[in-house]
Order: sequence, then structure tokens, then C-alpha cells
Amino acid sequence: MNYKEAKKYFKNEWKKTATDIDWLLYPKGSFDWNALHEWVKNEATSDEGMPKLEAVSFHLLNPNGLTNQLPNDIDDFSFINENGDERFASGCFILSFRNENSHYKKLSKAFPKFNNFSMWDLNHSLEGLKKDIKESWEFMANSKFNLNGKHRAIAKLAEINNIKEAK
Repeated sequence: MNYKEAKKYFKNEWKKTATDIDWLLYPKGSFDWNALHEWVKNEATSDEGMPKLEAVSFHLLNPNGLTNQLPNDIDDFSFINENGDERFASGCFILSFRNENSHYKKLSKAFPKFNNFSMWDLNHSLEGLKKDIKESWEFMANSKFNLNGKHRAIAKLAEINNIKEAK
């Protein structure tokens, strides 16, 4: 179900449960915004047809959103050194981490208020995220260190390449 179909579904659900007072308040009808937002947050599979607010919400909160495709487990960046000690890879590795990504930060700041956040800003952040996702997983997969997340990075890269080939 895409966004337009979901909105229509929640409008029909509102009509079934609306009282006389609801119809007085909203003579043209309405829909359950909370249910629609929950659908965007949890069940949507793509941001196709979504307005800016829902698209940002989708990419920040939904498991299918772009921010959830960035490496986000801190343990993925640790490795065992020659002495057998577990160490944390710092420096440029930390730039691959989700919370340090500039596009993620930009979307996070825009989410609650949307002041001065245009559709161009949204598209720019999403394109940057797509590029950063591939680069961070490639960086982890090609690392000279034996990172704990290296096997996940190799699998994720294969998945990303299969998606591109399918298009």
C-alpha cells in the first residue's frame, strides 16, 4: 500500500467511526492523522508520494528508511588487535557511524519543527545519505582491520549491489 492508498484507507476508517460532532467539526470529512503517522513510522515500505513531513518521518523512524541502513551498532567498529585486546577503531571509522553522519543530523534537526527545511534540502539529504550508506559499508568491508561488523558490511554491500542491478 502506498501513501495515497493509506490516506484513503484511514479516511474511510474515520467515516465509519465519526460521530455527529465530528461531522459538525469537519463537514468535508477528515482522517486519523495518528494512525496514518503510525503507518508511516512502522509499516510503509517506501516514501513514494509522501509530503515532506511524512518523508522525513519515514526516513528517520521507519526500519525501511535510509537512516536505518547506516551502520549504527557501535560494536561493529571494534576489532581484536595483535595482543588479543578488543579495541575501538576511531578516526575515519567513526564518520561511518549513523549518529555522526551530517545528513542524518540535518534530518533530525528538521524533524520536529520544519522551519527553513525545503523539499530541496530533503532531496539533498536523501541523496547524500544514499551515497554515505554505500561508502560506509564499503569502508567497513575493505578495512585492513578485522572489524566485528565486517561480515555484515560485506553482506550489506552485496544487497545494495543487487538492488542497483535489479533497477
